[in-house]
Amino acid sequence: MDPGSKAMFASGDRIGDYEVLAPLGAGGMGSVYKVRHAISQRVEALKLVLPAAQTPEMADRFLREIRLQASLEHPHIAALHNAFRVGDQLAMAMEFVEGSSLRDKLRSPGITPGQAIEYARQVLSALEYAHGHGVIHRDIKPSNVMIASHGVVKLLDFGLAASLTSGNANDNLTITQPGTLLGSPHYISPEQARGDRADARSDVYSTGAMLYEMATGRPPFGSGGTASAYAVIAAHLHETPRPPSEVNARVSAGLEQLILKALAKNPAERFQTAAQFLAALKTVEIDAIGLNETATVAVSNVPSSPEPERASAQTSSHSAEDLDRVSKELATYIGPIAPILVRRAAADSPSLSDLYQTVAREISSASKREQFLASMASAPLSRSAAGTPFAG
Repeated sequence: MDPGSKAMFASGDRIGDYEVLAPLGAGGMGSVYKVRHAISQRVEALKLVLPAAQTPEMADRFLREIRLQASLEHPHIAALHNAFRVGDQLAMAMEFVEGSSLRDKLRSPGITPGQAIEYARQVLSALEYAHGHGVIHRDIKPSNVMIASHGVVKLLDFGLAASLTSGNANDNLTITQPGTLLGSPHYISPEQARGDRADARSDVYSTGAMLYEMATGRPPFGSGGTASAYAVIAAHLHETPRPPSEVNARVSAGLEQLILKALAKNPAERFQTAAQFLAALKTVEIDAIGLNETATVAVSNVPSSPEPERASAQTSSHSAEDLDRVSKELATYIGPIAPILVRRAAADSPSLSDLYQTVAREISSASKREQFLASMASAPLSRSAAGTPFAG
């Protein structure tokens, strides 16, 4: 069967030498299936790019993911078993991890403090190895961490990873480019939000955000589920997270100190490597956390559906000229995050007036917000926006 003939496969379908056992999930770019190899009978996870996402850029990105994954071999990183073509489409067969994602573990029934520390240690061990091989993950979040039934952590999805040793500039695409994938807003580092080059300290920050959630039951910012993606990203840039002990009084001072250090806005003030973070975390004793090891912290206030992870400019009805103008005007008030917020808001804003009104909410000062909206009335319409009336 041609994998490009439909977006999803069903149990019993064949993809090359693999039989589909069950779909495991699909995101903005790819779909993943539980499969069994016809000859070896080994059960694996097979990832393909969705037909709708088969652009040259996505094909290059997927090939880069395969090659980066192939360069890594570590007990806490899901292993690449095979890569092949079916027709004109690439597929990658990965180690299938029998267990639950950290996201599911956090939702119900929750995890113990000892588990939180142990899971973070294993993630950091994987990152220490990956960073040592010049690979930055750039998308650390609970849904990319699988917990096997025997408690072993496997880090997944290097689709946004960057190689620090590659001479190919395309290996380090920035999130400010239209349509370029982002890390999840709840775990994104400030430098990623600004579109700066990410290094090992970016993964340290994201791991810190994930550990914050494991310790408190909520992410550092946007925990209520009502904050917009732009507001969460802006918080990572400008706000100080509430101390974990104020959210969960049983978090120890030692653990809190490590989490807040990992979440420093300035990369120079964080742990400089995953190895440093890991070494510090190993000094935190379970008894010092002040929690009964059987007590769990369950996440109940984070949206069940994942935040959107791709910029929406490609599906927007607004012209590039309009988006650029709004971005420049907004940047006057909130800085370099403006293009990211504008492009993410564009797809859900039918008119240019709607777009102005949406992104104006990111300006904290009421007077400056009024100034920004006043500029909308005098803004010249591009040809693509001509005839689209302002909604007031």
